[in-house]
Amino acid sequence: MPPARVRSVVEPRVYGNREMAQFFNRGVTWWSENRRNLESEGMPAFDPLLGGWDAKAVNAWLDQRAGLISDTGSLVRQDRTDAWLRAANGED
Repeated sequence: MPPARVRSVVEPRVYGNREMAQFFNRGVTWWSENRRNLESEGMPAFDPLLGGWDAKAVNAWLDQRAGLISDTGSLVRQDRTDAWLRAANGED
């Protein structure tokens, strides 16, 4: 018997309207009504060449909006012990 073939699953990087609605855990109507407002707040815009939104860019925007990464893209340290140690060592 021949060996079983392994199928790989490719996670799409570019999302269309339906996937963006699902990404935000909303319906397509909500997405259509709120898309422009989200883009005016800094969410990456629709890429006409790719025909959708870059999922990683949208994730990075959400991370920045939530304070998880800084404006420069570096992770924000949330561990208070690390912050205390840096301050105690004169690093901050």
